[in-house]
Amino acid sequence: MSEQSKQLTVLPSKATTNDQVVAISSQELENLQTFATVMSTATVTIPKHLQGQPGDCLAVCMQADIWGMNRFSVAQASHVINGKLAYESKLINAVLSNSGILNGRPTYTAVGDWSKIEGKRSWNPSDEDGLGIKVTATIVGEDEPREHTCYMSSCHTRNSPLWKSNPRIQTSYQAVREWSRLHAPDAILGVNTVDEIDEKPTTTISITDMPEGGASRTEQLAAMLTGDGDDKEEIPTTAKELPPTAEEEPPASDPEPPKAKPPTKSDLMQAVAKSGIPDEALNEFLAAKGAIKKDGDGYLDAKAAWARRIVENPKGLAKAVSDWLGEDAEASVDNLDNHRKEERSNA
Repeated sequence: MSEQSKQLTVLPSKATTNDQVVAISSQELENLQTFATVMSTATVTIPKHLQGQPGDCLAVCMQADIWGMNRFSVAQASHVINGKLAYESKLINAVLSNSGILNGRPTYTAVGDWSKIEGKRSWNPSDEDGLGIKVTATIVGEDEPREHTCYMSSCHTRNSPLWKSNPRIQTSYQAVREWSRLHAPDAILGVNTVDEIDEKPTTTISITDMPEGGASRTEQLAAMLTGDGDDKEEIPTTAKELPPTAEEEPPASDPEPPKAKPPTKSDLMQAVAKSGIPDEALNEFLAAKGAIKKDGDGYLDAKAAWARRIVENPKGLAKAVSDWLGEDAEASVDNLDNHRKEERSNA
């Protein structure tokens, strides 16, 4: 194999322009793969999404080499959002400064009164109006600096928690990233950053597989959206079914009703006293209904459902016992015995 055939073309590096490329040999690529395999075995020095993933580690290592930066440092500044690899904004800032494209470093100028939100735990969205960061940088070979102003109110995707504690710094990162996209895209090579990918996936509706039939395509789509089509279970039809947007909180589920506590013996005794039913009559009634055990402690050992009936409706219980006895609920034990004998004779 000739030496020329061993060369592999990769992306532009830090010291190149857009029409220049860096070539590595097959041996160098093999060494890079070996390094990526070893890197994937790390547990502390790389994030979890790279652990055990030599292929992803290889991609990160190649990106680090193109930028001329430490491979592990680039790996530690990487994240996965919605299945896409993204890098921290501070890394993009370092890449731009280290690219050799700039004459010096970018300068940052605050725009607006940042005291309205800095040092505060919360603020109103309107407080962000007019707050921004102006980035100024000079490209090598040019005399005039190039400027770009980024306003905080236009930064809609805010995945980093630092947006709440250090909004000016995060806006500065956003500003230099936008400056790079505009004036030096070859420096960052179009990579994604953490605050450029929305954490919440979007919901889409396909109109290519709508059911065939006599209705027009518009009518078929309307049927699918209203839940009248064959695919209605696959398409969200109400706002409650749709995933929450970045500005909305998921709807809270209805709380489960609290379970009723079983009545205490004191509750039972008070209810029975209120009903005016003699204990013997009540116990006989409950035993006939299978609500208590024959060897138990009478109505005080009534089953949970019957215990709740006694406590919740003592007057209704008095009427039930009265109807069962065929006379007033205050009947004496003698009358109760007569009722019992009558039942036996009828049997």
